[in-house]
Amino acid sequence: MQLSTTGAVIITLVANFFFIFWYQSLKHLEDFPIPAFTLWLYISSSITIAIATCLLAPSEMPNGIINEIGGKWGLVFVCIAGGYSMAMGLFISLNQMHQKGLIATQAVTASIGSVLNLVLSFVLGGIPKSMSLSLVIVASAVLLSASVISQRSTYLKLKDFEISSNSKDVASQNLKLILSMILMMGYTAGYNLGTRTERRPDGFPPILCVLLLCIGSFAAAMTYACVSLTKKREWNKFFNFKKYKKQILMALGSGTVHYGGNLAVISSVPVLSSPVVMLLQKVSALYTIMWGLIYGEYKGTSKKTRRVLYIGVFTYLLGAILLIYALYRQEI
Repeated sequence: MQLSTTGAVIITLVANFFFIFWYQSLKHLEDFPIPAFTLWLYISSSITIAIATCLLAPSEMPNGIINEIGGKWGLVFVCIAGGYSMAMGLFISLNQMHQKGLIATQAVTASIGSVLNLVLSFVLGGIPKSMSLSLVIVASAVLLSASVISQRSTYLKLKDFEISSNSKDVASQNLKLILSMILMMGYTAGYNLGTRTERRPDGFPPILCVLLLCIGSFAAAMTYACVSLTKKREWNKFFNFKKYKKQILMALGSGTVHYGGNLAVISSVPVLSSPVVMLLQKVSALYTIMWGLIYGEYKGTSKKTRRVLYIGVFTYLLGAILLIYALYRQEI
């Protein structure tokens, strides 16, 4: 089933809203371990994608998965490795969000991640010939500027609260987040190389690409949980549904939203192109800021700090408008 441009834009934005929404679970973990949370999350993701594959396979892969793969086992490995790498990067990012807050983490990951992933998307994915490259580049620059402004607001917030920003601690946090983004580039590479598009006709249908990515992510979650929960002797918490019912249910819901959203986004790639999808995902930083404000991360800050944050929000919106104009300009 071929999506329209409008349909692809809508499901990409909605999917990213829900993707950011499940980050809020971190605020309610209490003493439930993140490795246990992520393992339940990827168990749910695997079930979700397995069901989606059963439903979509007759139309998307009428000759079966093995025939669809057609001996392209190298590409299968790339997709699985991309999912594994993405999940490992996500675990680092989740730990930082849990410790430092949503907005502080998003400010770093959005700026570094935008540059790294956009470059990779342009190199591997390209944009449709009918779309204005100059407009897409301008939109990219505006969205990157929004990330930098958001990071500036985080610095001012720390200054307002007179929080000691030990240079070694800040450097350590930023290095971890940069490592996280580098690992998460595996996902970008995986779906760019693995999804069938006009530029890559030998790729897989979106549902098969997502299935392979999910297999890799589940393997990463198992690795992370087995090492961490065994080392800290916390498997009893993973299985304690009575005490951690809320956390486990949140993880299960998050898993459905996480990879269900990934399927929606990757299904948009053949229509919008990878760089445009990636830029639309950067707009999701607005959702993170919104939830950070709801949870009071900027409560008690100065007018200057909030003004810088609001300028960042406006810049994100401007970038989104430019990007959407670039998409529809070809149809006017």
